[in-house]
Amino acid sequence: MKSIYTYYKERLIEISGKNRSLYLKNFNKKNGYDVGRILSSNAELTQEFLDILLSGKAVPFNIYGKGMKDLILSANNVASKFPNKKIDDEKERQKYESDKRNFIKKVYEQEGKDLKTLKREIEEIEKEVGRYELYICYPFVYGNVKNYTFKAPLLMFPVEIDVIDDNNINLCLKYGEQIQLNKALMLAIANVKHLDLQDMEMEFDSIKSKFGSLQGLMDYLRSFGIKLSYKPEKRLQHFGKYGEPSTSSPFEVKNLCLMARCSLANSIYNDYSALEKKHLTNDSINELLNAKPSRKKPVKCNELYLINNVDYAQEQVVKSVNTNGNMVIYGPPGTGKSQTIVNVIADAICKNKRVLVVSQKKAALEVVYNRLSTLNQKAMFLVDAEKEKLDFYNRCYTAHENILNSKYSEKWYKEYDELEKKLDLEIDNLNTISDSLNEKTPFGLSL
Repeated sequence: MKSIYTYYKERLIEISGKNRSLYLKNFNKKNGYDVGRILSSNAELTQEFLDILLSGKAVPFNIYGKGMKDLILSANNVASKFPNKKIDDEKERQKYESDKRNFIKKVYEQEGKDLKTLKREIEEIEKEVGRYELYICYPFVYGNVKNYTFKAPLLMFPVEIDVIDDNNINLCLKYGEQIQLNKALMLAIANVKHLDLQDMEMEFDSIKSKFGSLQGLMDYLRSFGIKLSYKPEKRLQHFGKYGEPSTSSPFEVKNLCLMARCSLANSIYNDYSALEKKHLTNDSINELLNAKPSRKKPVKCNELYLINNVDYAQEQVVKSVNTNGNMVIYGPPGTGKSQTIVNVIADAICKNKRVLVVSQKKAALEVVYNRLSTLNQKAMFLVDAEKEKLDFYNRCYTAHENILNSKYSEKWYKEYDELEKKLDLEIDNLNTISDSLNEKTPFGLSL
């Protein structure tokens, strides 16, 4: 199964020119921030920042604060716009100094606003799709390989923006997340050069502990046939320093550092990775990916417990789930897929089954959760297993207490079954009347 998982996993990574992880031409305040632009004039702070990244330690780095003000103003060329000069006229000198202070304040505050905007955008995306996508991208691979041009991050460090107050903003590596090689870049190079990267590790806790240095990483890549020209530099460069690569640009590493919103792959990628590493499989996976029939025997179940209106096709789906187990349901928006899912869940709960609902988008889960109405009291809604551990255990405790304190009675099932029989009888009568009205007589006409 490992080769199958690898095949499908790699298909989830887009390696076309549209992927910003392969060619990052530009960015705006909603999807990027040029860290190199700020740190380019200070080798000491650059080294401190890179040590944090490469060691993989979740140590805060103050990117916006008193110690960074001069660097931020320098990066914005404030000195060239307002150079120190002697003005003899007192009024003119006061006006010049006032304009300079206001300009400095505006420029400095704008940097803080840009960081907050990026943080807000990342959090909104996480709420929508349940995926965190903010990375420090460093260094960059720049140049051309066999007519394929790249301007792409080599390493991606998951990072969080921590707004302490209006005057202090920190960056910190995201706790519990691993440093990643740019999978899209590795796969694209492998396709171009026909390389086998199946045994290449692409996630690490620390670059320093794994390879010793960036040079050690370059040697590791070289062992798989990926040769990059690399010269260690003490200073970072601003993102626009080298312009755009051309078809004649050498394939090399540039000391660029960008904090950017990047989507490495489809959300299901991590699931395939887990299946691949642990060699996991079951009847459902075999039936889906290997076209092997399930070993489970069909179970007939005549009773359906539905909480929402269904049409004929939707009712047949719920019946088929009871009978067959594995199904794929598809259809365009508005055809009732969520409605059907809710009825499948309700029917399963009434039959003392456990149900797991997963989705790539949080919004889809919210639709199902809300349509369950009061039944959602028996559901656990989780977006981030790490962040929501305490909330999860509290809800487990509450649900357990509610079950212990609730009164269960078989009469509810009996009442439901009696009502269902009455409705079935009414439907049979209506069908008989309908057939009598529409059946053609020997004369060729119906009533």
